[in-house]
Amino acid sequence: MRTRLQGPDRIEVYFELIEPSTPSRANPNDELNIVITLGGVKGCSAARPVAECFARELNARVLIWDRRNTHSSGIGYNGIPLVLEDVEDLHALIVHVFGLIKPCILVGSSSGARVSALLAVKYPNLCAGLMFAPPTGGDAVELLARSYYDHPSEVIRKHGIDAMLALDDFKDLNERSKNWLRTKAQTEAVVATLETTSRWMRLFTDSTMIGLDENGLLSLKRFPVCVVHDGNILDQFHTIRTAFKVATALSLSAVHLVPGVLKQTPESSKAMCGIIRANLLSKLNTTGTRAPPSRL
Repeated sequence: MRTRLQGPDRIEVYFELIEPSTPSRANPNDELNIVITLGGVKGCSAARPVAECFARELNARVLIWDRRNTHSSGIGYNGIPLVLEDVEDLHALIVHVFGLIKPCILVGSSSGARVSALLAVKYPNLCAGLMFAPPTGGDAVELLARSYYDHPSEVIRKHGIDAMLALDDFKDLNERSKNWLRTKAQTEAVVATLETTSRWMRLFTDSTMIGLDENGLLSLKRFPVCVVHDGNILDQFHTIRTAFKVATALSLSAVHLVPGVLKQTPESSKAMCGIIRANLLSKLNTTGTRAPPSRL
């Protein structure tokens, strides 16, 4: 299924629902629900092979989406940190697609892990478990803020909106969205939103995981969680140090090393299925909440 939903502020969000290979005819609520949110500006086209693997291997219904201001979704720059807008958009999508009966496993990569974590903290009834593949921490704040928010904002101020639209993160927008952004009022809104998001991100320079203070991070202990990293020790955006710090804070026994996870390779997708099966599904009961401890 491919369609659009109007978010809380009436911005259209494009999404796709990948159905399981053998859907439950008797009771759809028996099926596993998974939501994938990738990092950067990656959306449905990049997530689709992963979703199809999850649907096939885990017999799951998998929701993928294009975040606002990317690909087929609408444009919305409101002066609010973009990740907080993403959380509300995703909340609306989950309620629309899956309802409130059974929570979802939230799989997030990079900034998608941030969105997933923030949604779990704010709307815990919608979350059954979390996979961070991988997370980003305070040690990457300056690099991320400069790359994704400061730089495009400076480009607009110095060279205009068309120069920003030529950047890699914006060039895939459709022409209708680009023309809308070229109006003076919207150009000013873009700059204000990028600068606000940059300031918001820098609030978490000393945090284990961007977007969460330590209490927020520890609140995720109520869910089964797994942390995945590709093992690249040279990656400054998703440092392996952050992956281990998040795992330690959540009292996890391991960080799962999966080469290719940030490139959504077929091999990494299948490996993630195994990790979900062994580390998340084994800890869930039929209602999607953490299973009670076994009795000796």
